[in-house]
Amino acid sequence: MNCNNCERRWQDGENRKGCQVFIKKPKNCWAFTTDKDWESKVNEAVNNYSLRKMGHFFATRGELNGI
Repeated sequence: MNCNNCERRWQDGENRKGCQVFIKKPKNCWAFTTDKDWESKVNEAVNNYSLRKMGHFFATRGELNGI
């Protein structure tokens, strides 16, 4: 686990440097990821959660039953 390999660090071209999650590097980092799509997955999960809370959950019966 190396901060230089983590996808949650500010990428080149940004005004900021370092981690997007922590100000100070922790001893045990729970936020480390090599998944380049982590941010879009988080945004999708948050949007889906918001839609369910507003009563706009669009899923098939199979999806609801784990099929």
